[in-house]
Amino acid sequence: MRPFRSARGWLDPQIARQWRESLILALLYVVTAKIGQTLAIAPGNVTPVWIPSGIILVAVLLRGPWIWPGIFIGAFIGNVSAYLEPTSVEAVVRALAAGTANGTGDVLCALTGAWLIRRTTGTGYPFSRAKHVVAFILLGAGLASSLSALFGVTGLCATGFVPWERYWEVFATWWTGDGVGALILTPLILSWHRDRALPRPLYEILLYGLVLSAATFYGLGLLAQAPGILGLLILLPLTMWSTFRFDARITFSSVFFIAGSAILSRVTQGSLFAASDLNHSLIELQLFVSILAIAVYIQQSLVDALSRIERRLRLANEGLEDTVRERTLALQAKTDALQASEARLRALIDSLDSGVVVHAPDTRILLANPAATDLLGLSESSMLGKLADDERWRFIEESGQPMELAQYPVSQVLATGAPLKNQLVGAIPPGLSQVTWLLVNGSPVMSPEGALVEIMVTFVDVSELKRSEQALRESEERYRSLVESSPDIVYSFSEKRGGLFWSARAEEVLGYPIGQLQADPLLWGSSIHPEDRPRVQAAITAFADGVAFDLEYRIQDRNGRWHWLHDRAIQRRVIGDEVIIDGLASDITARKALEAELRAYRQHLEDLVAQKTQELVQAKEQAEAANVAKSTFLANMSHEIRTPLNAVIGMTHLMRRDGITSVQRERLDKIEVAGHHLLEIIEAILDLSKIEAGKLSLEETEVHVDVILRHLVSILSDRVTTKGLKLRVKLQPLPPYLRGDPTRIRQALLNYATNAVKFTETGSITLRVLLEADLGDSVLVRFEVEDTGIGIAPEHIPQLFAEFQQADSSITRRHGGTGLGLALTKRLAQMMGGDAGVDSTLGVGSIFWFTLRLLRGAPPTVVTEAVARPEDQADLIQACAGRRILIVEDEPINREVTLELIADLKLIVDTAENGAEALALVRKNRYDAILMDMQMPVMGGLESTRRIRLSAVSEFDGYTIGLADGSQR
Repeated sequence: MRPFRSARGWLDPQIARQWRESLILALLYVVTAKIGQTLAIAPGNVTPVWIPSGIILVAVLLRGPWIWPGIFIGAFIGNVSAYLEPTSVEAVVRALAAGTANGTGDVLCALTGAWLIRRTTGTGYPFSRAKHVVAFILLGAGLASSLSALFGVTGLCATGFVPWERYWEVFATWWTGDGVGALILTPLILSWHRDRALPRPLYEILLYGLVLSAATFYGLGLLAQAPGILGLLILLPLTMWSTFRFDARITFSSVFFIAGSAILSRVTQGSLFAASDLNHSLIELQLFVSILAIAVYIQQSLVDALSRIERRLRLANEGLEDTVRERTLALQAKTDALQASEARLRALIDSLDSGVVVHAPDTRILLANPAATDLLGLSESSMLGKLADDERWRFIEESGQPMELAQYPVSQVLATGAPLKNQLVGAIPPGLSQVTWLLVNGSPVMSPEGALVEIMVTFVDVSELKRSEQALRESEERYRSLVESSPDIVYSFSEKRGGLFWSARAEEVLGYPIGQLQADPLLWGSSIHPEDRPRVQAAITAFADGVAFDLEYRIQDRNGRWHWLHDRAIQRRVIGDEVIIDGLASDITARKALEAELRAYRQHLEDLVAQKTQELVQAKEQAEAANVAKSTFLANMSHEIRTPLNAVIGMTHLMRRDGITSVQRERLDKIEVAGHHLLEIIEAILDLSKIEAGKLSLEETEVHVDVILRHLVSILSDRVTTKGLKLRVKLQPLPPYLRGDPTRIRQALLNYATNAVKFTETGSITLRVLLEADLGDSVLVRFEVEDTGIGIAPEHIPQLFAEFQQADSSITRRHGGTGLGLALTKRLAQMMGGDAGVDSTLGVGSIFWFTLRLLRGAPPTVVTEAVARPEDQADLIQACAGRRILIVEDEPINREVTLELIADLKLIVDTAENGAEALALVRKNRYDAILMDMQMPVMGGLESTRRIRLSAVSEFDGYTIGLADGSQR
């Protein structure tokens, strides 16, 4: 009933609408109150016709009780404005108190009247029935208005506006005024709100309005000449006639028009009736309006009731006619349907796969469908009219014993009068011994009077089901036998009830009787080892989510021994709210013991492996030490061989400078060639040794492939010309600014080229350089040496690049060689990020190739080849004359050769045999340069150089030139 429930309710659109309607109602109350106060009489300014009373009653009926604030506000303002005389504070308080009482009374009047109307009529429109009209008049307009009069008059008397001795007189006027207002306005507003369509026919309504207006004005004219209530009663027949002709809206509007005209005449003329004073005149006005309204309302309700009765009778008559017509059609349809139904029923019975036999009460057969005759092995004609105990058919019980007549399905139905459900009967058709098992049902067919009419027996062939049951029973027996003989524990476990089934193996393993395992749902779980129990529970939980249940755990038997079980859940079934897990559990205690033994044995093997590994590590360290010793040995041997070999080569060079014969020169050339060949062999062996030891380092400097090729051509040109071969060079354009190790590239390429010259007798040799791939920050370059020599057989190619091997030993005997060059080339190519290989055809020639990776670098320095000029040599002699140098060499022959080679330079030369002597000489003399052998006894060249540089007494600031035999590279 409250227009709002919380402070935030003001923001609710519905609450805002309610307040808006309440304020509109309050404004309407104030305006109509001012109109009603024109009829007010003293004392208390009470009016005999209070228009707002009808408005507020309609508002509560239509909008609901929440509209009460608008009623109170309108009543309070309307009444305060009528009584307020602002002459003093006391007068204002009196007016406010009277307005509060009036407002409270009007709120109670409207709420109570609406509640009483709805309570007694069950609707918000009480003018459809005569008893509802009476209830509206007595309760809604009469009793409810007394509440307004009670509060209003009491408030006026309490505040002094009405003397207490005139209380009941004013109460009667107030009460009748509110009641008359409700009688006039409430029906009018409700009827138009109920039906808002334009009334029809309009011309009759307009004509009736003119007649009513003329009659009203005529009646009012008569009252002016001969005042009295009877003058207006001539209008009653006219309004009564309108109830038969028009709907309630026009009739209620007529009442409002007549009452309004009378009230308006009262206001303008001052008196309508022949009363002795104004008060009695207004009371007669109330009486007239009340009589007119009550008569018309009751008449209208009666007319409406007659209309409803007439409408219902018309509808009932139409319905009766329709019912008779429908019943006739239905009867005919039922007759047709019954005949069709009988045909359909017989067709349906005949089409059933189930056998149907209908017996009379004396068990005679009245009907048998084809399925029944087929199942019993008889024809329908041979069955009809026969009794149940006819000898044509024989029945047996499930046990195989002949069935007594009393046990026949039809006999049991006759005896009990109740349906028979699912009796298993074995039928033996005539001439056969095979039993057809039938599942039989029987039902009595009763007449409406309760008499037995027929007995219907139906049956289906369940022979196959019977055989399936037998096979299933046998299968279950076999399954149980397999389960009981299985070495595994077979179980069915419920999460709610524990173990539902345990095979006999469970009792053998755990020692608990099967009954105890099934009776105690916690026995199995409590026997699991405490350390394994969380894993088992987690696995069961995961199994519900689809994860396979397969784990091993320990469980304790009845005697306290621990067993290892391998548990596998096979399936998870959900039956109702119960989850059942079926699985197998194997006793793997013996296997676990074996696994423990295997683990111990494996640990023993691991210890042995560790021991052998340690021995291998020691052997590896020994091998590495031996490899170091080998490298040291090779370096020492290289030095020991190179030293005299260099002396021999140097002496041959010195001998050429003296006068010799051509024969001597030829012999010296052969000595020099042999010496250089021996040096190449030593260098190859030393390089391979360094590569194997991982001590060969590569330079990273500018690489000019064209320069390398020109140098190679200069080396090979004499040999190629001597053999009459052609030498070609094909260089594909390469990216600029490449970096790598040009010395090793030249060495690898020279190995290929010298072999090509060696094994080619006719034809040509081609040096080819190709760009294999561009790798961004580097390039892959391919070097090829192609010859037209003897070629290589396919079976010899795999060992071609192995150390100390050649493709054919006979070639070694003819052409010489150690087989180190190709192996060294392949190793060098691999160290430079490439590889090496050969494509060869025997008797045609070969293409030896290798690839390597060259880095991209910055623009290189300009490379120019030095060209010796005679004037350069003269300048060199002049620059060296008088300079002092020190030669440090432990080999006397090498010292001699060195002195002879620089004898023409006019240098002052001192010699020392080791680094210690050199250090002593440097401390005494000032040298422009030192030629230092790198490998010497007492003190080597590197150590001597370091000490000379660090010596405080030494003033040497010149060049130290290291002399090495190639083993120190």
